[in-house]
Amino acid sequence: MTFKGWISQTRMISSGKDAVITLQGVIGGKCVKDIDESLHRYRVSREAWWSAFYRIVEGLAVMGRLGQYSLQEFDDDFEESPLDWDNIGS
Repeated sequence: MTFKGWISQTRMISSGKDAVITLQGVIGGKCVKDIDESLHRYRVSREAWWSAFYRIVEGLAVMGRLGQYSLQEFDDDFEESPLDWDNIGS
């Protein structure tokens, strides 16, 4: 691995850890005020936001499992056939 590759990998790991800490804060209710202010500013309902947030977390979990177990290989035509996130793993 080159030095640039190592730096890139280290930054990615650091960003991943920061994302996990942020997710824990959101789930634990530590960001309620900030979330409510943003929802009000952008005129988004709490229900719609939590639904979208839940689906993002589900998608991340699926991607983590797929990456961990190498269950999915990407074909050349991957861009042309979108994933059906509602039925992954079923």
